[in-house]
Amino acid sequence: MTAREATDNSNATTHPADSETVEWTHTVATSRFLRGLTALSLGIFGGGALAVGGGAVFLTAKLLLAGQYTVALAILLALVFAAARFAPQHLALHRSWLSKSNPFYEGTKKLGWRGFVVASLFGLGVLWVGLQFGGVGFFVVVFGILAVPIVIVSALTSEGELDAESHALTYCGTDVDLSALDSFRRVGLGTLVVYQLSFVSGAMSARTPRFLVVPATVDESIRQAVETGVALDSPEYDPPNRAVQATLAAFGIGCLAFGGLLLTVEPSSSNSDAGIVLVYGALVVGVFGFIFLSLAVRSG
Repeated sequence: MTAREATDNSNATTHPADSETVEWTHTVATSRFLRGLTALSLGIFGGGALAVGGGAVFLTAKLLLAGQYTVALAILLALVFAAARFAPQHLALHRSWLSKSNPFYEGTKKLGWRGFVVASLFGLGVLWVGLQFGGVGFFVVVFGILAVPIVIVSALTSEGELDAESHALTYCGTDVDLSALDSFRRVGLGTLVVYQLSFVSGAMSARTPRFLVVPATVDESIRQAVETGVALDSPEYDPPNRAVQATLAAFGIGCLAFGGLLLTVEPSSSNSDAGIVLVYGALVVGVFGFIFLSLAVRSG
């Protein structure tokens, strides 16, 4: 992503010097890069819809050419009934929950019909490539294109406000006490800067962010505020509950070990779906393992 694109895509606002307040937004609504990643995942759903619709049209045309008008009419009526049944629910979801809870909503609106069609064609191609591998290969290809961009978008999405005068930082809706910082690390990532924060013992909670991803345009202000927070005397905090940490860590390690065990199991059936189930189960258990380990670290 170029510097010009970063300027166009990341909204950063600096208030007058006396308030020393900085705000920034780097989301799918403001970043073409993040919208592009979102389009990759959306393309899988669009490609699936194209595959189903195209298959239905092909089958109907084939039946009509074969003179089986009754079956073709039945398929058309089934499609119309399905559309009439699910379209109102989809629109209601789109207008209510999706518009308020889905972080990708604003970005998908800006894709437009042309962008969505291109993404759907890409998704259709991914489905075709996955079919060439078959079985577990299909699941890995499709799940990878579906999940990896979502993870990256979630990691790089950033909104926040810094009041340097009062050392108050709000990051993605969570207040961060800069005076509780023990140390930090800072790494440049193109037009973004990633901060790894370390807090004094007992200061962290499950909601406390360990990483900050901010646009380079506000990096100087964030760096100065973080350095000032590290230099400040930290307030006293209750010591962390080591028993809770050990329990969470044990659950996390157990989940990861069980997920790894699932990947080593040979399916007892020759059906390729058995392998897909094992891989899916390993991924789900592995995700829970990382969640438990993350909670164990954050509770310290």
